[in-house]
Amino acid sequence: MKAKHIAAATLIVAPIVAQANDLPVSISVDVPFYSKYVWRGINLVNDPVLQPSVTLGYENWSLNLWGNYDIDNAKRFNEYDVTLNYSRAFGQGTWNLGYIDYAFPGVNPGHTRELYGRVDFNQEFSPYFAINFDVDEADGFYARIGGSTDFSTAAGDINFHGWFGYGSDKHNNFYYGNNKGGLADFGVEATWSRSLSENTTGYVKLGYTALLDKNHLNGASNRNNFIFGFGVNFGL
Repeated sequence: MKAKHIAAATLIVAPIVAQANDLPVSISVDVPFYSKYVWRGINLVNDPVLQPSVTLGYENWSLNLWGNYDIDNAKRFNEYDVTLNYSRAFGQGTWNLGYIDYAFPGVNPGHTRELYGRVDFNQEFSPYFAINFDVDEADGFYARIGGSTDFSTAAGDINFHGWFGYGSDKHNNFYYGNNKGGLADFGVEATWSRSLSENTTGYVKLGYTALLDKNHLNGASNRNNFIFGFGVNFGL
């Protein structure tokens, strides 16, 4: 079944199940537009994209369905991701364990999978650490350390976020064509958001990301990218 069909079924069935069984089921929809699609410093689509997602939550579990739609060129979804996440709170933060299934229609190889763990510390400046292990095509790991902070204003909320990424030799060889482990990418971004209604939030995002090793995608264009985006998030 295609991801868009799964998402449609989730949107229809989840509220019915929650009401019938009085379960603490939540569902949220995010619909962002971005000027380009950049992942781990790699410019995958250098044109505008839509990246809608649906998240179904139940207690400590969540299931996220995400897609990337190429607006200008392919005019179709060229990636579908399914993420299953389990999270628990502790003292001053939250830890997460999860599984991601990546699907790339029409590409060979058209599929890979990752297991991940992440720890977030909730404070005025909130650092986090995450590590993803590829258990399929790349067979390596990617780690990220970063942090964010929030400010509230009369016009809305502002979030600043930054990170550094590190890849193992197998990860870097598969994605960047560099068979040495080391720093992978970094990024900074600012997001302004404002509540539009009780369950709806609008936002605008501006970011910059770049590769940290000259041998990553050596000779390729678009190794440094500015990204602009905006979108709306609402819950059901």
